[in-house]
Amino acid sequence: MDVIKDNGILIGTILVGLVLLVTVTLVADYTGDSYKEAINDIGKTANESKEEAERLEAEILRKGKDAEALVIDKKEVNNSTADQLMMTPFMVGNMTLTTASIIPGTTSSNYSLKLYVDEQNYNIAVPRDIFEKKSIGSKMRVKIFEDRLLSLE
Repeated sequence: MDVIKDNGILIGTILVGLVLLVTVTLVADYTGDSYKEAINDIGKTANESKEEAERLEAEILRKGKDAEALVIDKKEVNNSTADQLMMTPFMVGNMTLTTASIIPGTTSSNYSLKLYVDEQNYNIAVPRDIFEKKSIGSKMRVKIFEDRLLSLE
């Protein structure tokens, strides 16, 4: 009787394992396709944004007027994310243990200049090298078209 009971438990465990395997495979396939579609959509949106920015830049260069801007303020904004603690469970025999991993945070900086041109103030994002070269009170060559400003440096 114990042999039949043990075999029944074994067969039940195998069946449950197979059902879980099929379920995980189906969910992974569905999620994988959705994930791939989402990544493709993000890529398309990024490409469209880049193309739009290039089109606007070309329009400003073509139709804009040359001007000299006065740097009236500088701003560096540091963005950072905190370190994250990730707990990963694993089995050793009949015991479940957990290991901890630390995922380091990231830090990035954005640089902007506030410029005065044609009796208006503009905030523009600039690369770090231009940010470091320019000081408050210095001049900067720009192109201005409608309400848009483009650095020529």
